[in-house]
Amino acid sequence: MVNNRIVGTFCSKCETKFLPPRPMCAICNNDNLSSIEFKGTGVIVGFTKVAVVPSSMSKAGFGADNPYWTCIICLEEGVNIPAVLDLDGYNKAIKPFIGMSVKIEFGCKSEIYFKPL
Repeated sequence: MVNNRIVGTFCSKCETKFLPPRPMCAICNNDNLSSIEFKGTGVIVGFTKVAVVPSSMSKAGFGADNPYWTCIICLEEGVNIPAVLDLDGYNKAIKPFIGMSVKIEFGCKSEIYFKPL
């Protein structure tokens, strides 16, 4: 993330997108990659609930009484990224599901997090 934007790299030779950015294409070894900005919307393709949290997340207020969801998000552009799903302010009955549409939010307790659309 750069200035509240998701920036990766794009190989024009094989049309592969990378996040995080790479200096060289892992598919065709092209070293002339360009920057690409991702829109920040996508769908959940995998998730798990985390109640036994690392110390960094404990300091942010998460724990057994306040678990969080980690997800794999497939961005609209086709790149998968790990992220935290923020359900603060939503009905407690809302749970993530495969195919749930999400968008990135900045300024959360975690570096990269998404909220339902």
